[in-house]
Amino acid sequence: MTSRKLAGISAAGVGAATAVTALLLGATSGSAQTQFNDSAYGIAAEGLLPIEPTPFVESTDGEVVTDELLQLPQPLGVGVLKVEAGAHAAKAQALDVNLAEVLELRVLTTTCDNAQGDVELLGGSLAGQELPAEPAPSETIDASPLVTVELNKQTDNEDGTLTVDGLVLTLLPAGDPGAPVAPQDFEQLEQLAPQQLALPAEVPATVGELRAQLDELNGDLTAQQGQTLLTVTLTSATCGAEKKTPAPKPKPVETNLPVTG
Repeated sequence: MTSRKLAGISAAGVGAATAVTALLLGATSGSAQTQFNDSAYGIAAEGLLPIEPTPFVESTDGEVVTDELLQLPQPLGVGVLKVEAGAHAAKAQALDVNLAEVLELRVLTTTCDNAQGDVELLGGSLAGQELPAEPAPSETIDASPLVTVELNKQTDNEDGTLTVDGLVLTLLPAGDPGAPVAPQDFEQLEQLAPQQLALPAEVPATVGELRAQLDELNGDLTAQQGQTLLTVTLTSATCGAEKKTPAPKPKPVETNLPVTG
């Protein structure tokens, strides 16, 4: 057994082994450190109705962090938001979603695992149009010239992490100003628009006319908000790939310790 072999080593032998080890490997050695930068959130919005990412979790030490939020009222209409992040992975899930009767989802799950993203939808529809259960990266669906949805939006970040946004809804996206506006398109805008936005009494003929009337009614509000009125992100997960900082190479250290038998 190993213990018996060690018991027969003399003090001189131990000294010799120590001297050789110090000569070959150096007096100190470094250890590799794992880096983490994982996060997730349930919902966020920019534009007329800004919402900070919530619920939001972040893990920088590898420990898994979780949180959840129950019941968001209309027009957001979300039953449950669950998030978790840690150990080079992140996940965000939305349950029972109903955005102003325009966007409906039973379950939306967004995951990031070792810098690989995935999105799954169950029971999803946009203005009556069925949404794909397993959308391709950056798959875009136009409900009308006034409402678009991007699914499985994936962004490579400068720090090497990947961000996966499950669903991004855009109200009045940039597009052709000459595109016609149908009554049902304008109805979607009425349902999704924040209450503080004044809308025309009649349906404008084109997107360009709609923008002009919105500017007139709201004091150049659309210009102040950029090209879009509102962008809502539902479920987002960010994670990095597992990698280790290499340990420093050992340097030979000269020693005067004698090697004796």
